[in-house]
Amino acid sequence: MTVNFTESRKAFNPNYRKDNLDRQLSGVAVVDGKIKEAVTVRIYHTDSRSYCAAWVYRNGGSMNGTAYAGGYGYHRASAAMEQALYNAGVDLSDSISGCGDSMMTEAVKAITRAVYPDAQIVDVIEAYA
Repeated sequence: MTVNFTESRKAFNPNYRKDNLDRQLSGVAVVDGKIKEAVTVRIYHTDSRSYCAAWVYRNGGSMNGTAYAGGYGYHRASAAMEQALYNAGVDLSDSISGCGDSMMTEAVKAITRAVYPDAQIVDVIEAYA
């Protein structure tokens, strides 16, 4: 999976950050012996929606985006994550929408590699509420 960065496409909506945090994925890299965070993705759920807030840290600043996915019968968290990343200005070469947890992890890893291409180690830390 490859990653391209553009300008943020939509304003960050703090109302998408709900009290019911489901999980957080953080992309980290080891660069010259120092641990650097490249991306943070938080997933929140209600009964019928998944919300995502995403932050990408690069070039001394940050890009952020939010989105939600509603309905039933597909993986809402990955759909919300893809749209939140898109709103933040992150273009993924492969769609992760509806594709599940493993593709979410791969996307975070790909973003981390794109932010820190010379990293000695790239990994994803997952935290669950």
